[in-house]
Amino acid sequence: AIVVVATDENNGDVSRTINNPLISPEENRRRARMHRLYHPFCRGGEMHVPNVYRVMSNGDDDDDDDIEKGGDCGGGKEAGADVMMPEHPASMGLKHLMTILSIMDTYCSEDMDEEEWNSIFVCNQNADELLLDGEEGLVLPEDEDVAILRIGMRNRCHLAERVLSSLDVEITRIWALTDRATYLETASIHFHPADVLDMDDPINEKVHDKMYGAKSYNRLANMEERISHARIASLSHHRRGNLQKAAELVVGDIVSSAPSLGGAEEYPKLSLALSLCVLEALLALENYVPKNSNDESRKRPPEEDGRGWFQKHMAHMFHAGSCAEDDDDSPVRTLLGALAHPVHVAASIWRERSLCSDDRVRDAAVVELAAYDRVRRLDGTWLLHPTFEWMDVEHIANVGMGILASVTSNSFL
Repeated sequence: AIVVVATDENNGDVSRTINNPLISPEENRRRARMHRLYHPFCRGGEMHVPNVYRVMSNGDDDDDDDIEKGGDCGGGKEAGADVMMPEHPASMGLKHLMTILSIMDTYCSEDMDEEEWNSIFVCNQNADELLLDGEEGLVLPEDEDVAILRIGMRNRCHLAERVLSSLDVEITRIWALTDRATYLETASIHFHPADVLDMDDPINEKVHDKMYGAKSYNRLANMEERISHARIASLSHHRRGNLQKAAELVVGDIVSSAPSLGGAEEYPKLSLALSLCVLEALLALENYVPKNSNDESRKRPPEEDGRGWFQKHMAHMFHAGSCAEDDDDSPVRTLLGALAHPVHVAASIWRERSLCSDDRVRDAAVVELAAYDRVRRLDGTWLLHPTFEWMDVEHIANVGMGILASVTSNSFL
């Protein structure tokens, strides 16, 4: 078997696969399409979008025949179109996991007494029929599977709580710590000035639209795992109605992984601990549909008042309305500006790394940049500015000094 390059007939993108001389060329091309279809960052045919987000808009059936209906990855149809797109196993698994955790968290409380708990699993022969007043259905013998469920799920709310508590610590502390140590020691993903692509060369013009390198797969798969964990933690807090904890995840993630530009960390040589894909997962609500687009109408904030749930919650903490956020000296505006600053800094560093000739460095950076474009229009206006056109080093330093001066001023204190 040898490594070959297969060209997608629909859009000309390149997909790497293994060519087996013992099978037909058609089968090799089919395997190439399947390899791309189930790639962690090729959702519904759209490059650089995590596959862990749901694709299908109607129904939850995960039929293998849908793979042929939806076409191969890159057919030019967006998720949500009339064509039924296949579901990635990761998105289906996340959906079922969230359902199970919600059931545990809601119904498996230790406060429920034995009689009330056992009544949930009573099988009534007339359960689907309308019973008359005073009439009781025939109670059937307990099925073995029901018995296993009744015994095994008892007090399982503690399991959901432990999962959520563990994820909270990992997202706000552990991930940044381990990533910094790993990226410092992993020379294969270090970026050097000599590795910069010549973007004026027509050959490199569409390098960001090509399929990812084979050596990047493991890292991209690990990134999608992080996205899944962030989704589990954030959505669990939202389902509980605890926006305070969901907001703490966003703040903790940014603060713990913010890049240091004072010489302590060598950027853009080193990769960043601040992942914009993880930030997107923390800010996204349950029905979020990530899409890349150059359409100006889709770059506007989706909320009617231009504020997402995180921005609204920050204003609520300071008892401030939307008008107060327009005040340059308001605490909520200063806080949001302080949180947005490291995100913009990280985006500028990811942009530099996206120009690397080594796909082990470039692929992750391109994925993060695509997430930056989506996250800026995901949660209101606090991340909309600045743009890359005026995100140079001098401007970034001036913004940072302005935020520091505002925080230390008497009016803020």
